[in-house]
Amino acid sequence: LDIWEEGATIHIPIIENHAHIPTLGENFRKHIQGDSGAVLIRNHGITVWGRDSFDAKKRLEAYEFLFQFHIKLLSIQGGVSNGANSYS
Repeated sequence: LDIWEEGATIHIPIIENHAHIPTLGENFRKHIQGDSGAVLIRNHGITVWGRDSFDAKKRLEAYEFLFQFHIKLLSIQGGVSNGANSYS
């Protein structure tokens, strides 16, 4: 992700998972120019991109690590009851 400073913040847009693919695509397209390289699709998962397949895989692995860390942190703090969509 090329973010090395302590206390950095990452913003990942979350879009609705529309059954109407053109609507989903339009909502996704709005965020493809962003610097995060990722969009979360509600009740579906993450979509990532990068300069090439290696960069995209690196981003996916980094986000996966960050999400797992955040869920563990929330569970320690009592903010996750079942591990899925239960953040406080």
